[in-house]
This record gives sequence, structure tokens and C-alpha cells, in this order.
Amino acid sequence: MRIIFCGQVPKDVLYPESNEDHFEIDLITGRVAISDGASESFDSKTWAHLLVSEFVRNPAINVEWLENVVLEYSKQYDLAALSWSKQASFERGSFATLVGLVYFQEKNTLDVITIGDSMCAFIEESVIRKTLPYSSFEEFQQRPELLCTKRENNEFVQDNTFYTKHVTSLTVYPERETHLLLMTDALAEWALRQEAEGFPKWGELLNIRSQEDLQELVLIEREEKRMRIDDVTLVVLDPFGDDADELPKP
Repeated sequence: MRIIFCGQVPKDVLYPESNEDHFEIDLITGRVAISDGASESFDSKTWAHLLVSEFVRNPAINVEWLENVVLEYSKQYDLAALSWSKQASFERGSFATLVGLVYFQEKNTLDVITIGDSMCAFIEESVIRKTLPYSSFEEFQQRPELLCTKRENNEFVQDNTFYTKHVTSLTVYPERETHLLLMTDALAEWALRQEAEGFPKWGELLNIRSQEDLQELVLIEREEKRMRIDDVTLVVLDPFGDDADELPKP
């Protein structure tokens, strides 16, 4: 696996530390994850970071897996030291999306898990084959299921349809040029809307090679009111690239 590009643009480029998106990559195991922390949460930045880290370490998502991440999140805070308003916010929980990808080289398959409205786009021979979990920009208007630090909000993970709804296995072919794009919702919605309006941008996204390229695209599209102002994360990968290639720096 080769990472062609990975980068982020925060809501406010003057305050990059406010970015609530996270991504993590392990080229050796062929695992990649991105997460978008919900802004209205207590500390979704930390929650998103823990989710991607745990997925890359162990991608077998189930109730026990989630319990372990919730426990790790809870260890980050001394509730008694928080103000009453922060305690109340903590009790309401933090929420985040998750897109995780696992490449099985021996089988030439990719398992993609999608929870929430971050997206994975599958491109083969420069043709968009599939986008997960949404296939149209209108779907971003619905309220997505999100992973939460409050156990009662994660009941969907226990449902016997969880893997059917949230996990897709893709077959990839070494003789075909193949790319995967992982992106958070503002960029994903923009890409699907541009395609629906007859101005597909997949090639432009595939050609991004620097942080400056991504930031220029995002700032122009925000200025033109075509893209919502939100944190943006983009990871572009080639499953057949050499895993010894140097990982691009965001």
C-alpha cells in the first residue's frame, strides 16, 4: 500500500489546533482510518483521535472494542476538577465518525467500515466505481449514526445488522489502476454535489500532492460558497503501491 497524499485544512486556517478531524495510517498492516469529531461535543478531538488509533491497532469493531475506547477516553479527565458546565457537557457525550480501511494483500480485497458521514471513494481506471456510505450529496442532510462516548448511544453497534450496514468488502485487481480517497463530510458532500452538477472533481482530488494544493482548493470552494466551512481531511492511497515508500507529510 502507498499513501499518495494525506492532509488537512481546519475550519479556521489561522487556528489549526482547533481541527477536530484525525487520521492514522499503518502501511505495514495496511490499515487506514479517519474520523471527524462533532463540534458540539465536549472534546470530540480527543475522541476522534482515540477511535482512529484503536482502529489501526485493532480493526475488529464490536461492543468490547468500543468499551475499551470509551474507557480510555474517560481516563483523560478528572471530573471533579471540571466546572459544572464542563461536567454537564462531558455527561452529554462526545461524538465522531469513523471510516476505516483494511487491505488484505493476499486476497486483493479491501474491507471498508463507514460510520457517520465521512466517506470513502473507490476509483478504478480513473472511473468512480463506488462511494461509501453515501452515493448522493442529498444524503448529507440526514442525521448520521455516530460513535459516542456514552454507551447508550452506541446500541446500533450491537445490532445484528451492524456489519451488513457498515462494512463493505471491495475486490481490487493489480492490473487495474486503483485509488481510494478517504475524506470528511464537507469535502465529500462537495465532491458528490460537483459530480451531480456535471463538474466531477475526482481527477482534481487525485492530483493533489501537497498541503498547499489542498488548502488552495478548499479556500477557493469556500469563498465561492460551494463548500461548507468545516474541518477537511483527505487521504489518497494506492493499494498496490510499495509499502516501503515514504509516507507524505501533511
